[in-house]
Amino acid sequence: MVYPYLFANSVCSVDEEYDMQDFQTVDTWKRAHGLVLRIYQETKSLPRDETFGITMQLRQSATAIASQITGSCAKQENKEFAGDFHKVAAHCTELEYLILLAKDLALWPPALSDELMASAIEVRKMIFN
Repeated sequence: MVYPYLFANSVCSVDEEYDMQDFQTVDTWKRAHGLVLRIYQETKSLPRDETFGITMQLRQSATAIASQITGSCAKQENKEFAGDFHKVAAHCTELEYLILLAKDLALWPPALSDELMASAIEVRKMIFN
């Protein structure tokens, strides 16, 4: 039997046998995963001396968003499931700051920074819609 759960304008199904949601069906996860891939691609152009600085922080922060959504889909209680999304929003806000920092340090062109910022904000907004 499959139980529907609403999550950010997406319907996730729960497999009764495993009692967990399929995170790959969640629109917010799809958008977050796309953002992770984009962050990884764009951080390749950052200076080599930032490998263990802002490059790593940007990648970890973006990955944390999608990872938290993935982990939340394994929750059995709706209350637990919903509570995790405040953590996701916090990770989004952290990523937004790091994108702003990269822009202010002139590590990325303003247009790229603005595009990445818009994507991060979109994911954060999807969490609560």
